[in-house]
Amino acid sequence: MCNRIQCHLEESEIGLSNCNHCGAKKWNILGNPETGYALTEDNNKYCVLRVKNSANLISCDKSYATFLLQCNLIIIYYLK
Repeated sequence: MCNRIQCHLEESEIGLSNCNHCGAKKWNILGNPETGYALTEDNNKYCVLRVKNSANLISCDKSYATFLLQCNLIIIYYLK
């Protein structure tokens, strides 16, 4: 699960941890296919900002990165 490493700081690096970690809660995805999507945390107060190979969580008022989402549609047919 993606989460903020430092739960009680304004800005934090992002890492992987279990779902019970304090930084693993309150995530949201905002946006649309035309403009891209922003990954936010804590009621859209903090946004993911990617710089080269690292990702940080900072105030959305400062900056944010947009992402493209790729989803595969799986259709399952049930035969009676």
